[in-house]
Amino acid sequence: MSPDKFGMTKKQWIILGLLVLFFVVVSLFGISSKNKNLITKQENESTSTFTDVVATGTKRVEFVSEIPKDATETIPKEQYAVGGSNSSFGVYEIGISKTGFSQTNLTVKKDDFVKVEVTGVDGDYDFSIPQYGTYALVKQGETKKITFIPSTAGTFLFECRDKCPNGQKINGRFIVLPK
Repeated sequence: MSPDKFGMTKKQWIILGLLVLFFVVVSLFGISSKNKNLITKQENESTSTFTDVVATGTKRVEFVSEIPKDATETIPKEQYAVGGSNSSFGVYEIGISKTGFSQTNLTVKKDDFVKVEVTGVDGDYDFSIPQYGTYALVKQGETKKITFIPSTAGTFLFECRDKCPNGQKINGRFIVLPK
């Protein structure tokens, strides 16, 4: 075999091509594995870590599986039976004012339909249940309605996160009792 204009034989070109192909495959596999590990790591963190750090450097707990021993179901403003199931539909009221939340504990049963009516009593505030991904900006005199079905028993945080009374973050507990 005679060399071409680059001084390489056909056999050398084939070997070079295979090496390039090998490095491309290894690189793609490595990137794919890295992304997969990153996704798995993020999934593990999101399912096993329920805390985050606020600006003051103190930790707040968004969820714990423990239920306070003295927890009793909150009586809703309105309650309806849900046909063909053990579940009910309850409407609960929470007001936010300069003195804080009108209720700091709200206790319901797992798998019940829950509607929380949040009212800004004397100013503009916000309301959030981080574990349920709920967030509402509530203006003075306005009522926002948040509806969801709690599927996990335990104690969840609800809070005023950004627009809080007197600039102080306030929070309460949303307790979900097992059926």
